[in-house]
Amino acid sequence: MRPIRSSLTGQISCGRIGTSLEWFEHSARYVKQHPLQFTFNLMTRSKRITYDNLGQRDPGLVRQVTDWWGPENGLKAAPGAPMAPPLFAPIKLRGLEIENRIAVSPMCQYSAVDGVPGEWHLVHLGSRAVGGAGLVMAEMTDVSVEGLITLGCTGMWNAEQMQAWKRIVAFVHGNSRARIGLQLAHAGRKGSCNLPWEGDAMIRCATRARGRRWVHRRTRSGPASRHPRPWTPPTGRACAMHS
Repeated sequence: MRPIRSSLTGQISCGRIGTSLEWFEHSARYVKQHPLQFTFNLMTRSKRITYDNLGQRDPGLVRQVTDWWGPENGLKAAPGAPMAPPLFAPIKLRGLEIENRIAVSPMCQYSAVDGVPGEWHLVHLGSRAVGGAGLVMAEMTDVSVEGLITLGCTGMWNAEQMQAWKRIVAFVHGNSRARIGLQLAHAGRKGSCNLPWEGDAMIRCATRARGRRWVHRRTRSGPASRHPRPWTPPTGRACAMHS
């Protein structure tokens, strides 16, 4: 038996094999499913065969599955027209109803000024909402100035930032049926870095960016590394902004 190559292809193959194996090891959770649903899950268990791919291999099966699953999950077909794919079925997450299952994941844009999202963010997020996505998630948004990864990260710690986000949310709600949210976060030990296109290295005390310095505290044992060990001084502030 030849060993699997130590390559990306080999890693992907191992991952798919593991996913398929796990399906069989926990198949008890699927036995009460409708026969069509069980069959579809069995055929796509490795994630290598998708809905579209299975539709090319066995269009009859996929059509049966869709015609059975669609009406029970909010899909409607026009007279004489095929049922829309499950991707376009609405979904409810607790009290939140989303029109379809197309979601835009958070993508850091590194284009904010003092944590305030601007025109770029309005176009970036607004265009995805107008384009038909059911859910649009804004990028990692930091809860304090100390929590920024870079000076281009967005924030949510003052009134100016909240008003800028409010404008974006109002545009999305006023021009689409999409839902919008954001990813609250804190950089932790990844903080105080240059913008990705500037090298993504730690910003040193002498470095000036947009007229300001982002100072990252040193650990007690010596200079900071690429991502230094966390250290909280008595004031509780791990890093600071200086004019």
